[in-house]
Amino acid sequence: MLRRAAQLAALTTTFAACNALTGVGDLAEDPFTEAGSDAPAPVPTTTATGTTTTEPPPPPPPDDGGSDAVADVVADTGADTGPADTGADTQAPVCTPTATPVRYPLQTASDEVGSPSWSERNGARAPNDDTRAHTNGDNPNTLSLRVYGFGLPANARILGLVVEIHRTTDGPTSDSAVTLSKGTAKNNGPWPEGPHDGPYIKTTYGSATDLWGTTWSADDLNSASFSVNLKTTGDGDGHVDAVGVIVHYCLPQ
Repeated sequence: MLRRAAQLAALTTTFAACNALTGVGDLAEDPFTEAGSDAPAPVPTTTATGTTTTEPPPPPPPDDGGSDAVADVVADTGADTGPADTGADTQAPVCTPTATPVRYPLQTASDEVGSPSWSERNGARAPNDDTRAHTNGDNPNTLSLRVYGFGLPANARILGLVVEIHRTTDGPTSDSAVTLSKGTAKNNGPWPEGPHDGPYIKTTYGSATDLWGTTWSADDLNSASFSVNLKTTGDGDGHVDAVGVIVHYCLPQ
């Protein structure tokens, strides 16, 4: 019995010495292990001299918020990322160009400033009739042609005006100015020469997009005060068979 008691005491002493060397009894209080933590326990390491030490475990990698989860599926919120539809129609109104037929004046007049006056003025109201207007010599006064009867709708947008003058001359005659009741003057130079009874050469002034330097409304053109005014220069005898006008316009839809 005494021998067994001595052996037991020796074993107890040996165990205590081993416990002191390995630090096993301190594992429960290891500073690197927190209660409830999933961190790995310290790893015992034996050195070349036989001394056992405890190394703290490597720290866990930082939480990057899942940024390296390449295969994450982007949630479809169902939101339309296109431009918001405000319901407003931003398209410009459709306005298809059209034109009146050529119209001829119902009235003619000659201002009495200057001389000589035009003779047979009504001969310039329509083409291919038996009469025509004549300048009768040097630098006549102005021939005005009015009341074209376009009958344009009130909402017509005017795009351009074309004037057609059917004319010829015996001797030198040239444009001094061709004007409308407003806007800028035009000048096409010398008249074509030919007999007073024709054939007459049609000369065009303006275009489908020429507003003659101003703006026009339907009321301007439907008015009896709208006119084409013809002034010539030269000592020849000019002859005018007709002065027609075409209005180019559109109706906004």
